[in-house]
Amino acid sequence: MKTISIIGGGIAGLTVANIFQKENIDFILYERSPLHSRKGHGFIIPFEGFETLKDFIDESTLLKRGNILTEYISCNNNGEVMDKSPMQNDIIISRKALVDLLVDNL
Repeated sequence: MKTISIIGGGIAGLTVANIFQKENIDFILYERSPLHSRKGHGFIIPFEGFETLKDFIDESTLLKRGNILTEYISCNNNGEVMDKSPMQNDIIISRKALVDLLVDNL
């Protein structure tokens, strides 16, 4: 059996690594940044993505680090509401929290 190389330990690379681990596929994950460098913004993960993450990370663990988003509100620079959109129970989570969960799960 061959070993698959994953280039980059960001959200996508770590997610693929978690999926490969679950499927018993050999892989090597290459990342140039040190582990403590987890800066970045947060993510709104659609419901389908949340369901995929639950395949290898416990739902209660995900919800301890993120929150369910039921409505998206867009405001202008004066704080006035410009638009409201219902969400399909998507999850909102910081990049650091998501990376930490994915790394801890490997």
